[in-house]
Amino acid sequence: MTRAAHSEEYTRECGQVLYVAFELGAKEWKLGFTTDLAATVRVRVMPAREVGRVRRELTEAKEWYGLVGTAAVRSCYEAGRDGFWLHRWLTREGIDDRVVDSSSIEVNRRQRRAKSDGLDARKLVGMLVRYHTGEPRVWSVLRVPTVAAEDGRQLHRALRTLKQDLARVTNRIKGLLATQGIGGGPRGALGGDLEEGRGWEMAKRCRPGCGRGCSGSGRTPSSCRGRSGRWRGSGGRPWLTRRGRRWSRWSACCACGRSG
Repeated sequence: MTRAAHSEEYTRECGQVLYVAFELGAKEWKLGFTTDLAATVRVRVMPAREVGRVRRELTEAKEWYGLVGTAAVRSCYEAGRDGFWLHRWLTREGIDDRVVDSSSIEVNRRQRRAKSDGLDARKLVGMLVRYHTGEPRVWSVLRVPTVAAEDGRQLHRALRTLKQDLARVTNRIKGLLATQGIGGGPRGALGGDLEEGRGWEMAKRCRPGCGRGCSGSGRTPSSCRGRSGRWRGSGGRPWLTRRGRRWSRWSACCACGRSG
């Protein structure tokens, strides 16, 4: 459609369409109403997620601007924590709604920007009028997924969040152990029973009555090698044996030659 056709359509629809922009917050919403770029913007505040109040505000706005009750309504809001349920409800109510990518909204770099919901509601409703009257590139409109498609995204998102939580808690535990001189085990695992851990001032003993203490090494120390018998190699990964008992190469050994 040409610019002249857009201008003609805008002149024909001027005063016959109600435009509303939603500024969504956690506790309250702000709604900006207008009928064209030259009209006064009406801003109303309401509690969040009360759809009955939205219906009442739309009816009062139509009366305030002198529109008929059957006048078309076009709306928009920025994509965020509320998701797409509001878009689905507005569509079911017969309202032409757009979900906008917040990062695509234009800003004036020279103007000092004041952050307030009232200013944002006025700006959004003005851009909504421009979008419907010849400037489709004024922002980016998101494609709203179906309910089934949105539900399908939740499983792997929840799994990813759980993995991040596990890594965060594990790192915190390792940090607390490190402050007391306790290592995190081989290959980044916690390993072993944490109840048997000892700080730097309490050496771990392999058996009652042993006074020589722990070697402090995750690998088998040389002091244990000389006392414990023979090596048996298997695929380049030897294991230390003594009197029929197999010791892991990663086990902590006491300086006396006994496994920790």
